[in-house]
Amino acid sequence: MRLFLCLVLVAAFSISCVPSASEVCEIQVELVCERFHECVPEDARDETWAFGENLEECQEALENLSECANHEDHDELCADDPRGSNWSARAADKCAEALREMSCEDFLALNAGDESKEPEICKEVCTD
Repeated sequence: MRLFLCLVLVAAFSISCVPSASEVCEIQVELVCERFHECVPEDARDETWAFGENLEECQEALENLSECANHEDHDELCADDPRGSNWSARAADKCAEALREMSCEDFLALNAGDESKEPEICKEVCTD
């Protein structure tokens, strides 16, 4: 899940005005929390549910886990990505769009480790 979270942490923002690395992290956390709360019905959440009772709790927990406040450089967002350490604003913007548009089934499968569900553009967010 850490690689998935890292991928997601670099993807969502507006390309017209690139936010700071810490802001990109926070925006991406918001996307992840929104998708999990959208895709997992409340009655399906058990004691392993790690995404809070509401969006605010989720965002606070994931921002702390991801250490959003500590990111100073966009390339730091690719630190745990085996594909490379160079962050692409264009690819990140398109990846966020693809993650927003994917079905809940595919989003949850990707989070569970099914790399075949990863949008192709997301593979270009962090490169050599």
